Amino acid sequence: QKKVNDFKFDLTATANLTQSTGASQASSVSGLVAPGLFNLSNTLSNPSTSNSNSEQRSVSLWSKVDVAYKNYLFATITGRNDWFSTLDPENRSFFYPSAQVSFVPTDAFESLKNIKHLDYFKLRGGWSQVGKVNIAPYSLLPIFGQSSGYTYSGQGGYTIGSQLVAPGLKPELTAGYEAGFDVSAYRSRVSGAFTYYSNTTKNQTLSTGISSASGFTSYLLNVGETSSKGIEAALTVVPVRTDNWFVSLGAN
Repeated sequence: QKKVNDFKFDLTATANLTQSTGASQASSVSGLVAPGLFNLSNTLSNPSTSNSNSEQRSVSLWSKVDVAYKNYLFATITGRNDWFSTLDPENRSFFYPSAQVSFVPTDAFESLKNIKHLDYFKLRGGWSQVGKVNIAPYSLLPIFGQSSGYTYSGQGGYTIGSQLVAPGLKPELTAGYEAGFDVSAYRSRVSGAFTYYSNTTKNQTLSTGISSASGFTSYLLNVGETSSKGIEAALTVVPVRTDNWFVSLGAN
């Protein structure tokens, strides 16, 4: 943190490494010889077993800069870069920034400071982008699995998975902006907030059905774009307040 004349600066930086390792093993049988005895040997059929192992890694670098001017004008800028091992090498790295600014006129202008019943008024706005990866390990290519009951000359066999994957899958990105204000009056007996927001998400990773004549039944790809817009408003009133208790009424 550093102060230069009427400006105050605050810098924060972090790094994060996540290593996830998973392992599972399962065995089951169908049809019990002795009812109620749940044991793999208590059956006339062959036990069915499965085993899986997975490993994935992500690295993140994040930084934030806060700037304040005379305690009434504020700005915050952030930047984050992620690397995900579950994506193709050319798409593993992606960057997403954000910026917010706020202004408090009641602290900046003497004419507003002298308004008797106005405690606080703030204008705010911001823009941000957020990245997300919802692709499981080893999902970029169809994988092989042992086919139950398949034998040829006493040898086991494997079949390819039923999901086809589009090349070059990318991370999901959501970009949005918002603007609004906060106000408080009559010694915090009346306070309110108003926000308008708009968000757009692209590169969603979804699985869709395809004809089994292709040799597959589903197709994983980046598809679709969604957007949302709206207004959020809140109002709080304190009709009764004493030294020992108060009554607060709110609506949004």
